[in-house]
Amino acid sequence: MNNEPIRKTTDSLWMFVGFILVILILWAASWILIAKYLPDWQTRSSFGQMFGVTNTLFSGAALAGVIFALLLQRRALEMTRQALSQAAKAQEKSEKALNEQAKLMLLTAKLNAISSLLDAHKTQIEVYQWQGLSAGGKTAQDASAKFKQYIEELTNVMDEVKKRMAAT
Repeated sequence: MNNEPIRKTTDSLWMFVGFILVILILWAASWILIAKYLPDWQTRSSFGQMFGVTNTLFSGAALAGVIFALLLQRRALEMTRQALSQAAKAQEKSEKALNEQAKLMLLTAKLNAISSLLDAHKTQIEVYQWQGLSAGGKTAQDASAKFKQYIEELTNVMDEVKKRMAAT
């Protein structure tokens, strides 16, 4: 089992918590230092207003960072959509190929069955001829008709196989 993603998430969480703690410590330290070294409220106010531009700069940078992160996520989502689309197309092609393979396997099974029936009827006709039954007898005629029917079916299946093979 791979714990690497969990470890990375945990490390990122601790880094975030540490970053927040450093900011809080710096904020508390600045508040203590300002209170200690700037004696009255008017001086403290003037000192704080000096950093108004810096606050605006950092707020703007934070907004730009949020916009940049959104653009990166948008690009990543687009790439994911493209990958899913390609995977769906590949899946469709695979499904078509499997359907065609199943149809060809069915034709192969039909060919094998007809071939076996032809062999059986050929053997039956040979037995009838060996036993001396005339070709005019009903049993020999039935076997001969079946034999011709199976040959026609075999020819039809072979034609269908040829068409499918030409189509691919």
